[in-house]
Amino acid sequence: MNDNLAQMLQTDETMNEQVTIPETTEEITEENPNTEATTAAQETPAEPTQETFDINITNLHSWFYANAANFEDDAKPINADISGIDPEENLWLTIPHPEGGIAKDGQPKRKTRTFDNANMIPILDLPGMIINIFNNETFRTIHETSVENIFIKYYGANARQVVFCKNVNDILVPYAIQKLKKKEEGINMILPQVDIEEKLNIPAQVEDIIIRYKQIEKVQAELTTNMDVLQFFATKIPTVVDVTHLIQIDQVIINMMS
Repeated sequence: MNDNLAQMLQTDETMNEQVTIPETTEEITEENPNTEATTAAQETPAEPTQETFDINITNLHSWFYANAANFEDDAKPINADISGIDPEENLWLTIPHPEGGIAKDGQPKRKTRTFDNANMIPILDLPGMIINIFNNETFRTIHETSVENIFIKYYGANARQVVFCKNVNDILVPYAIQKLKKKEEGINMILPQVDIEEKLNIPAQVEDIIIRYKQIEKVQAELTTNMDVLQFFATKIPTVVDVTHLIQIDQVIINMMS
């Protein structure tokens, strides 16, 4: 602004030269507009608007190191300096051994997991409470949101499923699911459309649930309300190590709560 003001106030000889305005016989009216100015204005591209999201997307490598302290022993990073390897492209972790046991050094046994191109794997840019690592570079994370009692389960890698849940008596109740598109920059929150607590207290449509989840047939006599079904799944989920199976359970509950 100061440079522009100095230029406006300069007394250079060229600024004092008389300016000759060319004559024109063309009158600019509504019937005869200045077409050159109009065309120039029309050709000026409008600036693109930046879409804003409730939740932004980041990458697995950055997110894990920002949240690693929250996971205690569930997943520990392996910090390796290998010649010719970009450490930000891959994520090396150790997790508790699925079969348990004690290693030769007297410590609980662990297994390694590797995520290739971790800097390209999308994940929600939200605080992470829990991470579960499965086979074939799959994982599940649980995130807090800015909305009270609303949490998100995220199934990463190829699944990219975002499951919105409400915390009811320390049980996460899924009520909506959407797939995170490739290269998506963010998503918006989905809030429950029904009174979840009220819905949990109504009689369960067990026959409909059996159609979607055959295994529940063995315990159907014990299931009276939707809360009974939810508690059955809450006990079942910690034993499941397959992402597809976990997503199936979430979808059954979402259907039950719709």
